[in-house]
Amino acid sequence: MASNHRKRQLASERQLKALLQETERLREENAVLRIQASTSGPPRRQRSRGQVANSRPQQEPESIYPGTTGAIPGACNVRPHEPHAYASSSP
Repeated sequence: MASNHRKRQLASERQLKALLQETERLREENAVLRIQASTSGPPRRQRSRGQVANSRPQQEPESIYPGTTGAIPGACNVRPHEPHAYASSSP
């Protein structure tokens, strides 16, 4: 039983050593990238697509249906998750 415990301990130590080496490598890489970023000048700010799309003036509200604007006639009380209730002639 003791040898099984020792094997697990050695495996954990190897894993820890590998993680520490990887951490050190990433720290060095991060430092290099910081230096490169600081010497290349201020970052260029790019406008996102959302800002471009929202910056244009809208005269009329756009519809989700191509070729139409505003509300769809007759669609005010439509509930797609409920079956359509037709008006019946009986009270």
